[in-house]
Amino acid sequence: MRYMRLDRSFKLALNVLFIGAAIFFFARSLDLDADTLARISPLLAPTNVAALVILGVANLLTQHAAWQILTRQVEASIPYCWSLGIWSYSNVGKYVPGKVVPLFIRSKAYGRFNVGALRVGYALFLDHFFSLLAAGVVATLVVARLPTLSAHIGSLIMVVGAAGAGLVLWPRGANGVTAGLARLAGKESPPALTRPCLLGCLAIHLAGLFWQGLGMVMLAQVFGAGGMADMPFLIGALAFASTVGMLSVFAPAGIGVKDLTLLALLSQVMPAPQAALVALAARLWTSGTELLIGFGAYFAMAAAAPRNS
Repeated sequence: MRYMRLDRSFKLALNVLFIGAAIFFFARSLDLDADTLARISPLLAPTNVAALVILGVANLLTQHAAWQILTRQVEASIPYCWSLGIWSYSNVGKYVPGKVVPLFIRSKAYGRFNVGALRVGYALFLDHFFSLLAAGVVATLVVARLPTLSAHIGSLIMVVGAAGAGLVLWPRGANGVTAGLARLAGKESPPALTRPCLLGCLAIHLAGLFWQGLGMVMLAQVFGAGGMADMPFLIGALAFASTVGMLSVFAPAGIGVKDLTLLALLSQVMPAPQAALVALAARLWTSGTELLIGFGAYFAMAAAAPRNS
């Protein structure tokens, strides 16, 4: 629909605006004195880097498990190794501004397995829906407890989060929401989802948030800004920032928008310099892992294709 297709130059202007704002606020928050630089070096230790890579891979494998469930539900499943490779490489497309590259990559690749583009589009749409639902539920329950919010606003936010969780227990309601969103996008309604599928997808996305939370705790500990006791808030902050970034359709991979949101939330519970370091490190960790695995999957599939053609 027309209102969903922002002009390319307008998207570019918004990208520049938010990336510029992110650079400005991060630069203002960072205080790169000797003490701060001393805290950065332990992050580069082999054990810490290896731990972050393992957590990043665990998060991506968990997210792919949800994709597997959804493709099976809409009758678009293919062999696991190819599904994992295509899914991983298509995530690189999120970083291309102004285009729906993940859908293009998955549709073209799945077409070689005689899977229609419409079914792939359904699965991608539902995957985003559950990702937003899981992140939204976790984020609202945590953000509602921010000390800067009034009790009434906090209660209202928690009700919204609980309503999102309730959709999973009410398949008819969830199917009605997905059908309504499909109509807004000018598409046919996706296949009806069963309660096991709803519960499974939500549980898997919540598990992915757990891996991300462990990574956030590790980053906070390295920079002396928190520990395991802060894990619920750190998970919620990253989930909320990811939700805002995903909804910002003009920003590739939510760059700028997600980072500013995370910085603002972390600044509520830790000094600004540490908040900026944690938010910046979180971006490098999540995007770096995604890009490395994505390009690795591409070269692995390219090497295997001649033997499987």
